[in-house]
Amino acid sequence: MRFVGPEREGGLLPAVSLADLAEIVYRRRWGIILIVLASIIGTMGYVMLIRGDSYVAEARLLVRLGQEQAPAPTTIADRQMMVGGQAGLGSGEMELLRSRDLIERLVDKVDLTNKTRPPPSGLFGWIKEKARDIWVDIREGLDDLLIRIGLKPYLTPRELAIETVARALVVDSPPTSNVVIARVVWPDRGVPGALLQTLLDLYFAHRSTIYQGATAATFFRERRQETNLRLAAAEEALAKFEREHAISSPDEQRNTLIKRLSEAETGVDSARVERDQAEAALRQFTQARESGEQELAMFAVSSFGTALQQTLAGQLASAAARWLSAQTTLGPQDQSMRRLRSEISAISGMLQQQIQAKVDERREALTLRETLRDDIAAELRRLQDAMVQWHELRRAVSSSARAYEFNDNKLNEAMGIAALEQARIGNVVVAQQPSEQALPLGVRKSSMLLLAVAGGFILAGIWVTGSEFFDHRLRDLGGIENHLHLRALGLVPLDTRAFAKGGSPRGETESALSRIAATLGRTMARDSGQAIVMTGGAFGEGVTTVTAHLARHLVRMLGLRVLLMEMPGRAPALSDVAATLSPAPAPLPAGQAFGSTPPAWAILKLSADDATPHRLEPLLRAASLAFDVVLIDAPPVATDVSALLAARAAGHVLLVCSADRLPYDDLRRLCNELTSEQIEITGCVLNRYRRALPVWLEKALR
Repeated sequence: MRFVGPEREGGLLPAVSLADLAEIVYRRRWGIILIVLASIIGTMGYVMLIRGDSYVAEARLLVRLGQEQAPAPTTIADRQMMVGGQAGLGSGEMELLRSRDLIERLVDKVDLTNKTRPPPSGLFGWIKEKARDIWVDIREGLDDLLIRIGLKPYLTPRELAIETVARALVVDSPPTSNVVIARVVWPDRGVPGALLQTLLDLYFAHRSTIYQGATAATFFRERRQETNLRLAAAEEALAKFEREHAISSPDEQRNTLIKRLSEAETGVDSARVERDQAEAALRQFTQARESGEQELAMFAVSSFGTALQQTLAGQLASAAARWLSAQTTLGPQDQSMRRLRSEISAISGMLQQQIQAKVDERREALTLRETLRDDIAAELRRLQDAMVQWHELRRAVSSSARAYEFNDNKLNEAMGIAALEQARIGNVVVAQQPSEQALPLGVRKSSMLLLAVAGGFILAGIWVTGSEFFDHRLRDLGGIENHLHLRALGLVPLDTRAFAKGGSPRGETESALSRIAATLGRTMARDSGQAIVMTGGAFGEGVTTVTAHLARHLVRMLGLRVLLMEMPGRAPALSDVAATLSPAPAPLPAGQAFGSTPPAWAILKLSADDATPHRLEPLLRAASLAFDVVLIDAPPVATDVSALLAARAAGHVLLVCSADRLPYDDLRRLCNELTSEQIEITGCVLNRYRRALPVWLEKALR
């Protein structure tokens, strides 16, 4: 069987043209359109019906430099430098605003129960309200399900309100600014402004209670003493660990050990190569001695060995040369011959001892180098294991140092606050009162529409890629050659107006059938195949129709004598299709001899007995003498054993496959089965090919 296919250059990705991409997109255009429309409809339905508007209220707090942050300077220049150098004064105020205690008091003070919505005014409002209710019911049902199966904790109404307010509150401050910005985002209009105003009132009350206490200095003094002791203990533990494990500069020590380990690995590889060379020479030498050709043992050290070994090899070569020259004049039992053999044995034995000693020496050298490498590797592992604890101790020292510095700074601040307790002034003022924006917050509907279109195209691209990757159906002639490795005789375009309905082919379909018939006739002339079984991978491939019209073209164009054989059980029957042709083939009665002058083309309906191998083989031999080509219309090989028996008798098979129907994996298994039966596959015809692109688009992409 000939496997004909295009030669392709190697590469990770196949070459794809713009026409191929356009064909894929055009073939799956309705799926792409549906996905994009579903994305647009789903997104706009969520935006227009389900998603509600969110309103935001914003307030700004100015953190001024007051007596709480710095003691009175002695000069004006120092005070100006203090004012210009302070940065991030709002970090502490941000933490106060975000504190859980403050949010809990806010929830307890403000009524956050859902207010009754006013009834919708129109049909769209009613639809929107119903869609929101359904969405809320779905979310609540999903939350209940997650709570029941233990994937989500149960929250009381108060806890749920606290978490909702905590997520709605956004407090921010630029890194180099002393302005704190507080925002509250809420779905109901009018609520965020009231929430933010109440929060600020609670914040100022809470802040005043914090700065009025006089025990802050004592607290931070005790904390500083505790952190100082913890820092000293951490530093002592780090120093003790470094002394015990001899760690001074771990990174440099590790790099040095890695370099030494690399050099040791190189030495081990070199010693292993030398040992392998010595062992190879020893094996060659031993094999030469065991084979009785001791004079050939010198080749074992021709490219390896010391000066002494090379000298012994030379002596061995000289003795072997003398022994060979003496063989021409002396007999095997001559004393001189025995003496030369003894001399050769003695020299080869000495040479073997030298080589064995060299092998032992190089084995010991390899063992020493491996031991040195293992010691360095063990030392490196010990250092790496110690570095883990060393880093932990370093982190403990750093953490203790940060805690000490923090408490020391807080102690200084607390001492300043305590000193100015009576004359202290507030340093936080409201620069902007809570104000609610008139327009809702969120992405505009036009932007959401563009995002929906982009997302739809992305999803469509993913769907097209996955569909094409997992779609293994036979589509074109390239699939026949690349996946089935068969010769593609041609394709028959789908003609829905005439050919597919049982009429005569027209236009492009008629031209394609004539080209396939010409190719088949040339193939038969080259391969001397007189009988061909026409079959497919499954029923409904159009094998009968293609067989009849190919026979018509073989008779009309090439002037061949063609015999059509119809196997039993075919639907539609070949005789019925052939009867619609003009001229129709001459029917031959079963059991009648073909004669010396048969008709130009004829049709023979086989009975069940005629389709058996012992009856079909003689019938085909007789038909091959009377006709140029015998085409047997057979059922699919995979479903009917009679088709396989007919293929064994004919020896040639022509496959007819419909495009976009069977995957090429099934067809490949069918081809392997035919090949295993020693049946030659003449080629494959792709039937019912549907043009993927319109003619105008295909011409534009050429």
